[in-house]
This record gives sequence, structure tokens and C-alpha cells, in this order.
Amino acid sequence: MLKRLLQSLLAGIGTSTKDQDADTQGQASVPSPDRESASTSDPVATSEPVSKGDSDSGGDPASGSASPSGSDPASGNDTASAVDATDSVPDSPAAPTGPAAGTQNAKALSYYQRAQGAKLQGGCPGVSVVPLLRKAVEEDPRFGQAWLELAEQASIWSLYHEGGEDAKSAADEASEALLAIEPESAASFQAQGFTFMANQRFEAAALAFKAALVRNPALPGVHRFLARTEVFRGNLENARREFRLAADTDPADWESLPILAGLLEGNGEMEEAVRVAREGLARIEQQVELAPNNPRCLYLGALCLSRLNDRERTIQWAERAHGVAEADAPTRYNLACVFVKLGEIERALDFLEDSIDSVEWIRNDPDLRSLRDHPRMIAFLARLEGQGAA
Repeated sequence: MLKRLLQSLLAGIGTSTKDQDADTQGQASVPSPDRESASTSDPVATSEPVSKGDSDSGGDPASGSASPSGSDPASGNDTASAVDATDSVPDSPAAPTGPAAGTQNAKALSYYQRAQGAKLQGGCPGVSVVPLLRKAVEEDPRFGQAWLELAEQASIWSLYHEGGEDAKSAADEASEALLAIEPESAASFQAQGFTFMANQRFEAAALAFKAALVRNPALPGVHRFLARTEVFRGNLENARREFRLAADTDPADWESLPILAGLLEGNGEMEEAVRVAREGLARIEQQVELAPNNPRCLYLGALCLSRLNDRERTIQWAERAHGVAEADAPTRYNLACVFVKLGEIERALDFLEDSIDSVEWIRNDPDLRSLRDHPRMIAFLARLEGQGAA
């Protein structure tokens, strides 16, 4: 299947990817409106504590949270039970919009909207979002936007939630379906990029995302995922550029700026890192108003606050993220980054050692640079590399 996708990708790219590289490097950033520093009304500090029983609603899947405590997305939860579990999820306020085909099927639309509501509230995509998207495409197999969303969520499930073969298979199925429906569309190449990411084929994923941008330079989210492929491959200069483009071309993107701030700080661009962290925090505070129990919002906000030297609020946001998603691997990873910034190295290592297993991302993350010679870090990476070779 991957070989067939790669052949399709190479056939579709032609020479346009090289042109896109040149265009992207020379593209001026869209100016962002200036934002003041964080509001004195802190949506985290003023919110009610969240009990551990609410943790199933935590975690934005985009790089997000692992499965809720006690549930394993790779453990074979069937679609019916997963869909039933989301009956209380509100519909997303927006009808499906995007680069791929929509639907006139009311049931398919309802499942899609519920998936968007589940994604907004957070949770492992393999448990909360993917089953609903599967139901949407069962109702309308030509619902291109649902297939595209399924490819994205399955890739996140695979990369960050130990989704295993189930997640890879879901991504493969979605990109194949979209390729059959609209073979030369930007969305089709975007879906292929997600499948390559799910299979940790990051160079091929980057090519697919670039091909998508050739066909639609304003495609939402593609710059952000392209930036991720660059981090995985250690191309941090390219990652900084792509995260900036992601934020500038999509005002609703609240995820790219906090990551960009860390990459800028790691490159010694301290003043710009602070400016970007402040800008990122403003976007995150808006998102927290919509999804106060989303641990990704909370830990990315904590990272921004740590770069602004606001220790008290950093700890408040970090503790809230931990309370919402205590056993969540990506949450624990990002809290490790937060506590490195706070100088609490042993606590950071405690979180890190029970978090994600992506050696490439861990090695390339500048927030963890100070830990690289620590004996516990060396042992941790050796263990992960040993698991990968097994």
C-alpha cells in the first residue's frame, strides 16, 4: 500500500515541489495583529478544579494526549462502543468546511460534527474521534472531508498514542479512499502525507505535504504538519519557517506558535521567542475558553508562560494539565519540558521517562537540550532505541 502511495506521490509531484520550496523560502510572512500580554483574568487560574474522573475529555489529539487512563486505543475497543461513549459530545458549531468533498447525507454530517466536537474537547483520537469519522464515511463513502480528517486523526493516533497497526491501517484506508475519490486534489496529497507520517516515513510525508501546498498554498494545517516532519528529521531551520507560516496563514492555529517559541529559544533568538510566546499564549487563552479541560491547551500555555518567566502561572497551568490527563504520555512529555524550564530537573525526568517513545523528536527538541548528558536521559534514550531495534 505504501509503495502504491509513493508511486502516486512521485507521479503527481513532477518538478513542482522544487518550485514550492523556492516559493516557500521567499514567501513573506503575513503580518499578525499585535497582541498585548496575557489578560489578568486567567482562564486557568479562575476555573474550577477538574476531577480525575473528567480526564477522558482531555487532550487535543494533534500532538496530543495519549489514551485516557484505563483505556488503550490499541487494545481493540470496537467502533460501536466507542461511538456510544461519545453520545454526550456536543456537535461542533461549524458544518464541515475544507479542501475535500463535503456531503449531503444528514447522518454522515452528524457523525462528522460529533467528531469535531470530540476533537475540541480532547481525548485519544483512536477512542473518541476515529470511530465517529468511520461512521461518517460508512454513511457516505464519498465524504472526502471526513476521509481527510480520518487520515489526520489516525496519523496522530499512530505517532503519539501507540495506536499500532490499527492506526496505520486506518490512515492507509483513508488516504486510499480519498485518492480514489479525488486523485489529483490537494486534499489527496495531504492525506497521503498523514499516512506516511503514521508509518514514520517523514521524508515522503514532507514531499506529500509540499505537493498539497503546490495545489493549494492556503491549505489549513499543512504547514504545521510539514513543520513536524522537519522536526522529526532534525531540520529545525525549516521547522521554524513552517511553524511561522502555519500560524500566519491560519489565525485559528493555536498550536504552532508555542512550538515555534521553543525552537527560536533553542536557536538563541531570545527576544523573538518571548514575542512569539506572548502571541501564542493569546491564542491559547481563547482556545481554553472553548475547551477548558483540553490538556494540550494547558501544557502549551504553561510552556508559553515559562518563556515569559511567569513561574506562578506556569505552575498553575502545568498542574491543571496534569490533573486533567495524569497518565497521558504527550502531556507528561510536555510537562517534562515545562519543568526543565523551571529548573526542576529530576521532576522533569520523572515525567519524561513515562511519556512518548519518539527518539527523533526527543533528540531534536531544544527544550530538552540541557538533559542530554544526564545519566537518566542517556539511559532513557538507550532504552527507547533498544525497543525500536527489537
